[in-house]
Amino acid sequence: MNKIFGTTFLLLAFASLLEPQTKHQALVWQPAVYRGLTVGKSTVAEVKRVLGKPYWVGREEQTGTPMSVYLVTDPFPASLEVFMSGGKLDLLRLNPKEPLTRRDAIRLFGSDFRVTRYSFTNCLPTSEEQMYEDPDGETEQIEYRQRGIALNVHEGQIDVILYVSSPFGPTKSPCVQAKGKVK
Repeated sequence: MNKIFGTTFLLLAFASLLEPQTKHQALVWQPAVYRGLTVGKSTVAEVKRVLGKPYWVGREEQTGTPMSVYLVTDPFPASLEVFMSGGKLDLLRLNPKEPLTRRDAIRLFGSDFRVTRYSFTNCLPTSEEQMYEDPDGETEQIEYRQRGIALNVHEGQIDVILYVSSPFGPTKSPCVQAKGKVK
């Protein structure tokens, strides 16, 4: 009887040691994979081979970043904006033809997500805004960090799906000074 109790106790103790690691792994961003293309790794040639000829080539309106647009049906009818940097796939932005409900998106992508809110700051020396995690932030995302996928929630629906290779920004505002006050 003591052997069974001891073995059970050891197994429970071992399982409890594994649980925080599993939760931590869900917090770590992994590069997204779309149709075999890995964000941050796939080359221009691989993108062309997999996606074919783009529907449109130009520059992103707000930033002027070069981009290509493809019309896709996987996982639903959408336009797929492809951003390259240094010859590698930098970002995929999937714009559904029709916005998805939260329920439909979760049914499609799975229940292994976390909801994260973000704010923007412009306190940095450059004129570029930076996102950072903020529990009271104005931007909400459903994130599948272990798969590098973030669903942008706008007015209760999913209007953009991002395939990334790294976090969107720091976990705290870069504007916070040592005393905890914002510049």
